[in-house]
Amino acid sequence: MKKFFGIVLSLVIVPLILVSLVTTSVTFWVLDRETTIKSFTSDEFVEQISSNIAFQEIIEGYLGEMGQTESAALSASILAILPEDYFKTQITSMLNQVFDYFEGKAPTLSLQLDLTTVKNELTGPNREEQLRKFAQALPICQVEQMVENNAITICKPDFIDEDDFIEYYLKPTLPILMMFIPNSIVVMEPSDPMGDISNVPPLLQSYIQPGNMKNMVYILIGLTVLLWFLTALIGGKDWRERLLWLGWTLIIPSVAVLVMGALLGSDLGDNLIQLGLEYVNFQSIQNLPLTTQGIAQIMKTAFMKPLQTGSITMGGCATALGIGLIAWGAVTRKKQTTSAS
Repeated sequence: MKKFFGIVLSLVIVPLILVSLVTTSVTFWVLDRETTIKSFTSDEFVEQISSNIAFQEIIEGYLGEMGQTESAALSASILAILPEDYFKTQITSMLNQVFDYFEGKAPTLSLQLDLTTVKNELTGPNREEQLRKFAQALPICQVEQMVENNAITICKPDFIDEDDFIEYYLKPTLPILMMFIPNSIVVMEPSDPMGDISNVPPLLQSYIQPGNMKNMVYILIGLTVLLWFLTALIGGKDWRERLLWLGWTLIIPSVAVLVMGALLGSDLGDNLIQLGLEYVNFQSIQNLPLTTQGIAQIMKTAFMKPLQTGSITMGGCATALGIGLIAWGAVTRKKQTTSAS
């Protein structure tokens, strides 16, 4: 009867060990602050963000009460004067806000894109150089462009020298231009995405609050280890059998995780990303400053590679432990046999 209960518990503990290994890989490798920031501030990702027209369109929507032509011209000029590390700084700041929220260091999640850097560039010590870049990015005025309804025309006449344009038009109108540029763009209003947990049992509510997510992982690991030992104690009649129970119930899910990690580094990982993108249909999202290929590359760098590393590490260590327990059980058996003879 004890062996029967051991078999029943094994049917529970094997998938539970599998879940624990995968969850640990995701929590400590994929959802790592430094790894995520490094992935999203890579030169390839920043280049895609800064060069894509969709990002310019996002800025256009926040440039005050001006016409579409003027807002497009001003947003293009803003992008032209941004410092090289601007996007890396902003992405790092927003990702830190995300991690601060989920680690319980901030009560709400709020994402903003700071534009005070733009104003500082146009009014700081490098003013002349930045004004020239700003002017060079402005389009040539079209015939139909003119001041209407107190709006400001953002363009440069083709019959005015660039130096004269900067000195006699751009500098005098700079204070007005600054009024149209907001200090920040709100990407996400302050909110508490995990605030509504009324449907969660009261006993579990404290564990799924932001800041307690890793505690849940520790509880899962502790519960798994407890049931793992309990299964071996019930299923084995002596320590030789218990060691074998421990080894085999561990090695089966461990090898599965190890194989999963190896497969994620193959073409299968790329195919899974493509299938996921096709299912979500990112192309239907307006103003997304990334191509599907860019999103796939980011997911591979930010998620697949860390998950592959975590899976191989956790699966490899657990597999080695399982083999060691099985070998220990086998050696124990030989010693008992020799003693009996």
